[in-house]
Amino acid sequence: ARVAVPTAAAAPAASACAGRVFGSVDVPSHITVRAVKDCWIQVKAGDSGVAQRTLRDGDTYRGPDRDGLVMRVGNSVGLEVSVDGKTAPSFNGTVRNIALDPARLLAGKARAE
Repeated sequence: ARVAVPTAAAAPAASACAGRVFGSVDVPSHITVRAVKDCWIQVKAGDSGVAQRTLRDGDTYRGPDRDGLVMRVGNSVGLEVSVDGKTAPSFNGTVRNIALDPARLLAGKARAE
């Protein structure tokens, strides 16, 4: 009698939500923004644009190690932010402008206007 042997095609597929990494990939970065829901972000330093894109569920953006950055977001509840691996408090309600300042993020006081 022949025994059926599962093939590679029968194995479960790898997760499609592995996500992409954007921003400061090959340089130091203290702030990591991870999308848990699709979210548009725009990072600015004063009037100069640093980055703009839509993060899909699972994508991350690594913020540059610079002072004075503000991130405008389309869906703040769709983001998880960490500073040097420590999870920052979540954003309650609708927050449009977030100061990318490590101390303010960890203190839960990163709302910028």
